[in-house]
Amino acid sequence: MEQDLELRSAVSMIINAGYQLDREAFEFLEDASKRLDINRLVKSIIEEVSKLPNKPLLINRELLEKKASELWSSEAAQKSMVTGKTGFQPFAKEVEADLTVLEDPAEKLSGTGSLNEYIEYFKDRFKKLSRILNRRVDVRNAVTIVEAFKAPVKSEVKIICMVTEKRESSRGIFIQVEDLEANATIFVPSNNHEVFRKGQRLVLDQVVCFSIVKGERNFFIAKDILLPDIPMRKPNLSPTPVYAALLSDLHVGSS
Repeated sequence: MEQDLELRSAVSMIINAGYQLDREAFEFLEDASKRLDINRLVKSIIEEVSKLPNKPLLINRELLEKKASELWSSEAAQKSMVTGKTGFQPFAKEVEADLTVLEDPAEKLSGTGSLNEYIEYFKDRFKKLSRILNRRVDVRNAVTIVEAFKAPVKSEVKIICMVTEKRESSRGIFIQVEDLEANATIFVPSNNHEVFRKGQRLVLDQVVCFSIVKGERNFFIAKDILLPDIPMRKPNLSPTPVYAALLSDLHVGSS
């Protein structure tokens, strides 16, 4: 009840000062009221904002987080002066843990490590990445390697494939690729600097789309290399201004 009154008082203070509060900022205040003196926080922000030459109409979450961090650091410093103790006082230490296991895949893991499972894994991975690539407007007309073999010489086609081998020379890069039906060789000439740099960055087992020109004897020359698009999604932020450091081993390639 007391927290609700403090929250109402803080919001009223912001509105009476002539500012607006967005939803994320309100959620932050609501959560911060459990640990901080939010009236002091809001007063400090209003004083700071009022001194700006171009006053904002909106007080957002970022501004609240910054000021809350400053106040927390100040309070921690004062405590260390009183107690005579010094050292780092992490804000996250005061935040109660809130962990939820959304899904545990342990029961679904039944692999034996056989060759067939290994092949099925790569097939499934190839299909999923192919679907992501096909969302690109400039990839929707891609064909299989077998269909590309049937194309007339000097015609331009696009194929979605997996990189299986790379050999770089002074003239360019020879890249062995495959899909679910066949394999082929694609040459990336060094005089096509932009595509050549893309080819250098490719790693084995990477699934990409090649824009190619059909040559003699089922030989292809790369005109461009198209990568899967990463969808732009708004991050799901925590209402509490804390950070997490996630530690893991690093995998590069197909592992």
